[in-house]
Amino acid sequence: MFRKLPGKASPATATSQDVNSHPVGCKVIHEPATLHARADIVLVHGLRGHQNRTWTTGGIFWPKDLLPEDLSDVRIISFGCDANVTNFLQPTSINNIHYHAKALLEGLLLYRENCSERSIIFICHSLGGIICKDALDYSKQNVGFQPSLAGIYPRVQGIIFLGTPHRGSTVASLAVSASRIARAALLDVNEAVPKAIVLNSEILERICEAFARMLATRTLKVHSYFEGLPTSKLGIVVDRNSAIIGDAFEKKSTIYATHQDMCRFSGAESDGYRKILASLREIITTVGPGNEEVKDNLHKQNSLVKTSPIHSGFSQLSTETQSLPTSHALGISGVTGDLLLTTESNQNVPQTRWSTERAPYGPVS
Repeated sequence: MFRKLPGKASPATATSQDVNSHPVGCKVIHEPATLHARADIVLVHGLRGHQNRTWTTGGIFWPKDLLPEDLSDVRIISFGCDANVTNFLQPTSINNIHYHAKALLEGLLLYRENCSERSIIFICHSLGGIICKDALDYSKQNVGFQPSLAGIYPRVQGIIFLGTPHRGSTVASLAVSASRIARAALLDVNEAVPKAIVLNSEILERICEAFARMLATRTLKVHSYFEGLPTSKLGIVVDRNSAIIGDAFEKKSTIYATHQDMCRFSGAESDGYRKILASLREIITTVGPGNEEVKDNLHKQNSLVKTSPIHSGFSQLSTETQSLPTSHALGISGVTGDLLLTTESNQNVPQTRWSTERAPYGPVS
């Protein structure tokens, strides 16, 4: 089958207009002809990313130009947010990680009103994976309070991570990876790179630990990819050890590209594209016992919450109050020990203790 390459006027091609703007929210990239799509594939970019541009190279916007020809019966959605370096990792910023995580959930709900049972597969580049993790945790927390938000979590069938920093050998090293991502993002747009970037390591640590506990309690297909080529001036941005969760059931592999380019594919024969396509097919064709397993567990939790004598009091809480557990976990209410990090500042920091309920976080194979 011949593939139609996008012309100069193709809406799938990143233009100077959308390069300089930051479209926010969820946008449907491909709607299948069938009324019953097999899954929603949702793309989430990271720092300085873009709803289209992050996934585009040489005029090829692969989620629209390539993927529908190989997976015609799925709906493809791209999430956009204005994730600038200054605000993204700051607990006091209105545009921090948790803000984007809630925006991702709310954006998905707009398109899933009539297909709430449909499976979801996330493809996340870099710190977009942190947004995704926090969104799932927030969805899970809303059992008994906001059923629509809580309904996202059990429908997630799998996640494909592209260069997402999952863990570090110390508290600081996870934030160091994020610091390198921020510097790489600034280099990618030729902006001045600050000598040091202030990051709150507790935010990243707690989100990643919550996700580790999540994996210990449900079936979820996770495919993690790490970069195979160094970025100019920075080298490897997120190394193999950080880009791998370490879960016993995780699939892991290399994409031979730099950190910024590992999510951009110029054609269907690209090695990276073929790997992502294989991951998607594996996740989609898997009969998802995890979905029903989680749905049943959440139903039981929901019943317990509703029969609790204090449920009526909780039901009066505002949306802001309901989100306090997550906000507190993210350090929004005040976190001590913010770290002024450079890429070399990961020394003399205590060891991080990671969840080991599902599988030991020992040496990565």
